[in-house]
Amino acid sequence: MRITLTALLLRRFAKCDSGTSAIEFAAVVPMLAFGTIGISDVANMGMQASDMEGAVRASVQYVMNGGSDMTVARTQGTQAWASMPTGGSINVSMSYFCGAAAGTANTLCPDGNVPTAYVTAVATANLGGDMISLSKTVTEKVRVQ
Repeated sequence: MRITLTALLLRRFAKCDSGTSAIEFAAVVPMLAFGTIGISDVANMGMQASDMEGAVRASVQYVMNGGSDMTVARTQGTQAWASMPTGGSINVSMSYFCGAAAGTANTLCPDGNVPTAYVTAVATANLGGDMISLSKTVTEKVRVQ
């Protein structure tokens, strides 16, 4: 009859009546539990951050494909954000520039050129879980004209 290592360890644990093993076990279990929950929270944060970045890309992609309504661009981003946390938000805006100065949509720049148009999508949310959380902002600015 062959005795396995596990069986030997269990016999030693059963014979020990000083309580040291039980105290060590009681000290290690909470650390393992917190570690497990922490790993889960970090995984949650990673998935939520990925979804957030996808939402910002969806908003910008709508405008890059010819869309001009910023409300629709925001809706596209919101729909693409599969696991938007409570309090998460996405805003999309269009801005115009004449060189480094601000311009307007239907007015030529002082040098006679058409102003350059940019779309900026900004998503903000608190990511994480029960033990670990992080406030994150994702911004993407793209020239569309």
